[in-house]
Order: sequence, then structure tokens, then C-alpha cells
Amino acid sequence: MTRHSPTDIPGDRKEQRALANELSDRADADPDSMTTTKMDQLVALIDAGQRRDDHETAVAAADALQSLFDDPVLFEPVVPDLIAVSDAYPSDVDGIPAPAEWHSDDEIRTIVYIADALARAVRERPQIAVPHTDKLSCVALGEENAPRNHLFTLGNAAAQDPSGVPVDELRSELIDLLDRGHGNGYPSWAAGTLGRLGDPAALPALRKHMLEASDGTGSGVTREAFSMAIDMLERVQSTDGVGRGSAGDEETDTAGGLLTEIETLRQDPEAFLDATGTVERALTADEPPTRVAALEGITETVSEATMDAFDELASQTFRCLRSQHPNVVETAAKATREIVVANPSYGASALDELGYAMTDLDVESEVFTLADVVQRLESERPDAVHDLVETLVSSLSEEEWYVDSRPGAARALSVLSVRLPEYVSPHQETIARQADSGQARLRRDLTRTLGSTLGSGTLPSVVVDQLEAALNDEDPAVRRAGCEAIARAPLPLFADKLGKLAADDPNHGVRQTAEETLSELPTDQRGAVTDKPESAANTGHTEPTAAADEPASGEDATQSEQSTVSGADVGRLVPEVPIDTSPSLPGCSYGDLELGPTIDEGGFATVREASVADAATPVAVKFPDLKGTMTATTMERFAEEAEIWSEIDDQPHVVDLIGWGQSPRPWIALEYLDGGTLHDRLAGSDSRLDIAEALWIATVLTDTIASVHHLGVRHLDLKPANVLFERTGGETWDIPKIGDWGIARRQLDDEAGDVALSPAYAAPEQFGGVDGQIDHRTDIYQLGAVVYELLTGQPPTEQGTIPSDPDRSESPTPPSELRPSLPTGLDETLSTALALEPSARFDRAFVLRERLESAFAAVTGKPGD
Repeated sequence: MTRHSPTDIPGDRKEQRALANELSDRADADPDSMTTTKMDQLVALIDAGQRRDDHETAVAAADALQSLFDDPVLFEPVVPDLIAVSDAYPSDVDGIPAPAEWHSDDEIRTIVYIADALARAVRERPQIAVPHTDKLSCVALGEENAPRNHLFTLGNAAAQDPSGVPVDELRSELIDLLDRGHGNGYPSWAAGTLGRLGDPAALPALRKHMLEASDGTGSGVTREAFSMAIDMLERVQSTDGVGRGSAGDEETDTAGGLLTEIETLRQDPEAFLDATGTVERALTADEPPTRVAALEGITETVSEATMDAFDELASQTFRCLRSQHPNVVETAAKATREIVVANPSYGASALDELGYAMTDLDVESEVFTLADVVQRLESERPDAVHDLVETLVSSLSEEEWYVDSRPGAARALSVLSVRLPEYVSPHQETIARQADSGQARLRRDLTRTLGSTLGSGTLPSVVVDQLEAALNDEDPAVRRAGCEAIARAPLPLFADKLGKLAADDPNHGVRQTAEETLSELPTDQRGAVTDKPESAANTGHTEPTAAADEPASGEDATQSEQSTVSGADVGRLVPEVPIDTSPSLPGCSYGDLELGPTIDEGGFATVREASVADAATPVAVKFPDLKGTMTATTMERFAEEAEIWSEIDDQPHVVDLIGWGQSPRPWIALEYLDGGTLHDRLAGSDSRLDIAEALWIATVLTDTIASVHHLGVRHLDLKPANVLFERTGGETWDIPKIGDWGIARRQLDDEAGDVALSPAYAAPEQFGGVDGQIDHRTDIYQLGAVVYELLTGQPPTEQGTIPSDPDRSESPTPPSELRPSLPTGLDETLSTALALEPSARFDRAFVLRERLESAFAAVTGKPGD
């Protein structure tokens, strides 16, 4: 590259790093202020950092480019320099480093940021790279470990002017990326670049990979990217007649043509209704994407008014429930539901197919939709529903010819028993006899089924015995299901055993469920178990011990309340957390995971417990909510969450990310934390934390956010439910960790997207109630709200603060009025953090941390951790 003169940038290494950080901050905060001169400085800083192995300087300067690619004109003068400083990864890295690899290595990350920003800028304005296609060709096609992003840069430039570009070789390399580098989004980029190149010779490969992306067996990239590229190339093909040489091509084109025709019809509901013959052909096509598109069209257009047009399509829709492709089955489930809602009589013939689909364990997200359809049909065909349940119960037999169907039948019964318990209850004893054998998943599902059938009256001894066996099961999901089932029993059962589980079970979910079940029993039937099992230490709380001078209750107790933690206690209670942490498990792939029960669901995601092959420690696996259609935006946001999370999870108080991917569906594997959430610990009127512990947690959270802000990331959804705890055994305070980075953004992003706010903790600017962008000060407000609740037991507001709304603009009650024993100065600290205007808050999170550390020292006589 052209070496920049030392006069372009400071010669001192520390000054270079400071300048790189300053320019990065400027690019993030005010990209319009960046000039070509500053772009020259960024390139020079990258070059200087790489030459002297100062990768911290280089990555800071490269990160600034990520804020600027929307202005390709800035890139035009430095395109050749950017190619030169990103022409190859280190020799031990190929052109497709794994996300976890480049997120943890500043040298690799520098090159990723440069190549990615350049590709995005050239996609916006291809002509800026046209003069440099010779250099790009040499790098992208000649260097074995060149960043693959340069292929996209070269492709977009060649689409503008292919002169001198070896297009056939470029096309071959791009096709190779259609099923590689999923975590980096390369298949979507490759498809888009092939479409813009306008060469129909890429059509067969694009169609092949789109089928794989749609049926879930291959690429996890959404079919939208492939569909757009295919549409572009088919238009080129229809214009010049290129590429129809062989019979195989004609067959592929016919399949692709039918899919295109269905997608076109979906744009006009009336045309879709008039084309029942075409839709019926699509429903019986061999290609899953064609059937999925037809089923989606039916879901969109069917209604009571249009049912006559679907007379002949209903049976074909139901047959799709027997498909071997989960995407087809799940889409058919939605279409079947809409048909039955419009006219239940049409669905009477669908019960066999519904039962078949419910036993397909590959169908997960729509099993409840299938059960809802069966429930709707019950009034039309109770005899058929009765027969369906009997068939499922018969399939639980351990006879050899039923073995493979047992898990699916158990899952179907567990779902149906919630909606139609009267049909399942007569088989209660048979189900109980089958629930003590087989896989853990089968035992769990049949225990849940029993819970839904307990009803009232006496219980058969075989049912009671099975419930006891579930409480003693080796699998925590089965024990938890046993606790849930007993909660529905018509008489108290196994109170002593529930107490032991609530106090001592190694699994947090089991402890929590057992305690919830116990809480529903009359006090005199809880045996030796008290309102709080064993000791408060197990819940992570430090409870004051009773003393002769302790006030009994009410205002006097509040007035004299003091922390029971002294300076001497701090060293014992504060857990040691290593500065550099690593995941508790090595990285894993989706194939390593054996999914277990659902831990949590809500918002836009579901979290399930999972075990990992050859590992004793479970993990938590997060999936996006698949109740609606999986869009490209959903995929991108989920991938971005994983990418951001992987950048920051080396922070000791951020939940560790174990692995992530997009195939066969987007997933993120996280460390499993067994101590519940801060929301759990603050729930209830008597669960207010000791002041010292509350201030320590507040300091830890604030210090973590300050560190994350330094890395250029903001959380934007801080609340007690997103603070999880790692149990330490009661000798020290449990370790808090911040999770759920689902709407987190890098500082280079100006918008946070469409998100579901948590009103009690959302900053005014998130409601659009004040002027000012959503940035790091939004996190400071949210930290203030969380700390306020830590100290007082209640959030500062219930519905959030909106200055323009008279009913939602009042300042919160000063914390000292709710808890007079709080240290002096906390009222002012939290008032500043919770200021309505972002400019009136603390400018940096570390300032808030220092205030909280001072308060902690005032209570304990020792500085915060």
C-alpha cells in the first residue's frame, strides 16, 4: 500500500491509540463530520497499528469504518489502501474465520471490519471500486486466505463494469459461498452478488441451495435472499434466452417457475383465489419451497367469505401435514387452522393428519397450533377426537412395533391433555404405567400429561406411585414436571420431598418449581418445611438475624433498618470472580445439543435447557420466536445479537456465550445459571435485599455496563429479569451476570429497531418523549431504575416516564423516603441517573459506579469490589 507519512498521524504509540479512539467516537456520534482527510488518518492508523502489532489501535480505527459505509464517497479515495491493509488474514486463518475466532482476535477483527465496510460501501456505489478491479481480482481470487468479503466487493464492481474481471472464476467462488460462512452471513451476500452480476448460469446452484435453506436440512439462510437473486436472473434469462440447454435445466426452471408464479399470485389475493389449479399443483410439488409458498398463500387469503374457492384445496392442505419436511408441516398447520376457523366442517377429515403431525418430533413451533385445531374440531367430531386419543395412548406400548412412536405420542398427549383433559383422563392409569420407562423426554411428557388429568377426587395408587417416581427421577426436567403435576393434585402429596427439592436440588428450575408448589399448600401441611426452605443463603439473599432490639414490623422497622454486613464481612461475602473468564464449556455446534424443557419464553424468544455431549454442565439455548414467518430481518437481528454477545462475554459479569449458529434454525447456546433472576429475588413484599448486598450488586452491574460501553456496545433493555445469578453455595453472595443482549446495539447503530419495551425501566427517549438519540445514556437511565428497585424493592415508576404525558411525568419518590437507612447522597445519585433529559444524566457509567462504590463504603467501611 502507499505508506502514509508520519506527519499524517502522531508518531507516539499512545497518541496514535488516542487518536484512533477519538476518530472512532466521532464517526459513531457524528458521521457527517468525517472528511476524506480523517479517512486518510484512519487508514494510516490501521497501517501503523498493523506494522507495529498494535492491534488495539488498528481495530479502533477499523471500527470507525463500520459507521461510515453509508457514505461511499468517503471511501473512494482510499479504496486501494483499504484493499492493501485487508488483503489477507494471518497465515493460519483461511478466508472464512469463525465468528468466535475473529471476535476474540483484534488482528483478525481489524481485517473483518475493513473488508466488510468496503463491501458495504461498494454495494451502495459500485463505481468507486471499478478502477481497482485488477487489484481486487488478484487479492480475492489469488490469495488463499483473503477475506471473502472482497469477492462481494469485486462482484459488485464487475456488475458495473466486467472489463478485465475473470467472471467465470468469480462466479464459481461465489457459488462456493452459498453454503459456507453462515455465521458471517456469506450465503446471503453471495446470492445477492450473483444476482447483481446478472449471469443466469448461477441459477441451478441458487435454486439448489434455496431448497436446502427452506427445508431446514442445509443452509440456514432465509430463502428471501435466494428468491431475490433468482428473480433477478430469471428476468435476465427471459430477456436473452440464455441457459436453457439441458433437460435437467428445463426441469429445474419449471420448478423455479412454479414457485415464482405462486409468489406472484400471492401479491394479488383475488388472482390467487382464481388460480386454484396452479395452487393445487404447487401443493403437490416435489420442492418444499413451492409447497411452503402455496400454503402461505392459503393462510393469507382464506376466510369465511372465500371458503368456496378452497373447497378442493382443503384436502391437499391437510395432506401436507404428513410431509417429511418440518417447514412444510409447520406452514400446513397454520393454513389448516385458518381453514378450520373459517369453516370447522372442512377440518373434520383432517384429524388423522393432525394426529400424525403432532407425533413428529421435528415439528416443534407449531405443535400447539395443531392441538388448537384438534380442540376446535372437538365439537364437530367428538368421536374422531376420542379415537385419536385412543390411538396415541395405544402408541405408548413398549411392544417392538410401537417403540419408535412412543416419544411422539407422549408429546402429543401432553399438549392435548391441557386442552382436552376430559378425553385423556380415562386413560390415566395406562399413561402412569408407561411413564416410568423410556427416554427422559418421554417420562417428562407423560408426567405432564398426568398433571393435566388429576382433576378432583381420589387418585389411583399407580398414579401416586408414578408422581413419586418423577420427583426422584435422575433427570431434572422430569423432577420439575413432577412438581408441576403435584401442584394440580386434589390433595396434598409429598410435602417433605418437595421441601427437600426446594432446598437442595442442584437444578435451579426444580428448586423454584418445588418452592412454588409448596407455597400453594396450607401451612400446616408443609411438614417441616417453612415458608423459606432451609436457609436464606440458598436464595442468594443475606437476611438479618433476629435480635432482641429488632422492631417487630411496620414503619419503626423501616426507620431503624441497617445493613447487617460490616467491613469484616465483605471479604467473606464478596465472591472471587476472575478478571479473564472463559465459557464453562468449550464451543459447541447445534449437533452437540440435546434439547430439554423450556426454561423461559416471552418477548421474541424461547429459552430451553440442553445437555451437551460429553459434558456434565447443561447449557441454555435461545431460539427466536417462530410463531410467525421467519424473516430476513429476524435472522439478521438474531445473528447480530450473537455477534455482539460474543464480543463482550469475556466480561466476568456477562452471561457466557458457548456457541451460536443459523442452521437448522437460529440458536444461541449460553451458560446455564442456576440462581434465578434479580426479578425473582425482588418479587414479594418481604424480599428486599440487605443494603450492602444491594449496593454490591448495583456496583457490579454498573461496572460491567461501563466496560461494555468502552467496547462500543449498549444494552438498551436493562431490567431485573435480565440479571441472572450463579449460585456460590451460600458462603458468599451469588454472582450476578447480565444476559439477554437481544436488542443491544453497537454504538455505530443509530436505531434500536422495533422492540418491546419494559415500561418501568425504559428511558423517556425510548418512548420518543424527549429529544435525544438512544445511546449509552439510555443504559444509564435503565441502570438507575434497576438500582432504585434494588434499594427500595420497587421500580421508580410502573408505566415509565413520558414528559409530555401529565400522568407519566412525575419524578419518582426519593429512595430515602422508602428506606430511610440508605446512605446519604443516594437520592441525588439516582435522581441524576434517572433524569428525564439524557444530557442531564451522568455522561459515563463509570461515574455512576464511583458514586455507588462510595455508598457501599459508607455502609460497610470498605470500598466496592
